[in-house]
Amino acid sequence: RESEERYRNVVMHQTEFICRFLPDGTHLFVNEAYCRRFNKTEEELIGTRFKPVIHPDDREKVTRLFAQLTPDHPTGKIDQRIILQDHDIVWDRWITRAFFNDDGTVREYQSVGRDITDRKEVEETLRAQQHLLEGVLDNISDVLAIQHPDHSIERYNKAGYDLLGMTPEEVKGKKCYEIIGRDRECEPCATTRAVQSGQKEQLEKFVPELGLFLDCRSNPIVDEEGNVILIIEQLRDITRQKIAEEQLRISEGRFRNVIELLPLAAAIIDPDGNYTFINNRFTEMFGYTLEDISAGKDWFTLAYPDPSYREEVIAAWKADRSALGPGTARPRKFWVRCRNGDTKLIFFQPVELCEGSEFILYEDITEDRQVYDLLIKEID
Repeated sequence: RESEERYRNVVMHQTEFICRFLPDGTHLFVNEAYCRRFNKTEEELIGTRFKPVIHPDDREKVTRLFAQLTPDHPTGKIDQRIILQDHDIVWDRWITRAFFNDDGTVREYQSVGRDITDRKEVEETLRAQQHLLEGVLDNISDVLAIQHPDHSIERYNKAGYDLLGMTPEEVKGKKCYEIIGRDRECEPCATTRAVQSGQKEQLEKFVPELGLFLDCRSNPIVDEEGNVILIIEQLRDITRQKIAEEQLRISEGRFRNVIELLPLAAAIIDPDGNYTFINNRFTEMFGYTLEDISAGKDWFTLAYPDPSYREEVIAAWKADRSALGPGTARPRKFWVRCRNGDTKLIFFQPVELCEGSEFILYEDITEDRQVYDLLIKEID
């Protein structure tokens, strides 16, 4: 009896909620923590069929738990919400054990519970944050992958699964290169470089298995010791851009071939005023190569050595360009000093292109001017 009393005192002062009750709910024993939980005294509970108010959404699973207790499996565990007297809703975790008679009927139950409200709130906060993060990731059009340093995939965002036509279950744990049908890592590989350097790596490559040009960016996540533990890989489809660049390159090549065959000198100047192309006729006419006049200011210095005349030419160039928009020719005549020291009268025909570049044709009209001067002299 002394041992039983000592055990009872220990149970009474436990922080867990402890109770024993009959199948009809009549309470046989409650400890102090149980009484405090439901704001009842021991006298108010013992011998009564007190039932905590279970949250409506949890009542069915509580009923199911008790129904599943058998002599072979007498113990069950459940997380459930309780509505207290002050209408606060709390989370409890209860472990219930059923005690059976020899005929297999339940004699009584013992339940031990504890408050897990704080844990549930943390879990709910984490779930909400996880849901928000997944929502953000799944609304990014680029493919995002979380992978381990050995290239095994942890997960993709929605764009990744859509691109591969696979489910998360089919992808998780597989190497990224295995997913596209390879038996070894791609070469080059931004992830391999990021693992080796511990820094962000970026490269562009064509992936024939996908039929895509991809901009690949791998960002390493390191631990406190600087070891790479995860890689965040971002893949952007740049196929259209690459096709457009190739078409532009072909178009520019054809355009330059046409310019090269022109009987007139021609040049292209970018929006920053730098010469990016001159044809052979330009060098034949003036003697200057692209290296001589790559910067626009170099052309003005060489072609117009007299400072006052140079300022006049530049002022006229700026005024014409300001007054006339893209696609309109701005013809002008200026004297130009050639590399060999000769001076030629040139008929300029510059046209501003839509992207801000300039296309210029140059015609040497020095002989025409000389003939004109002779005619004037004869008339005089």
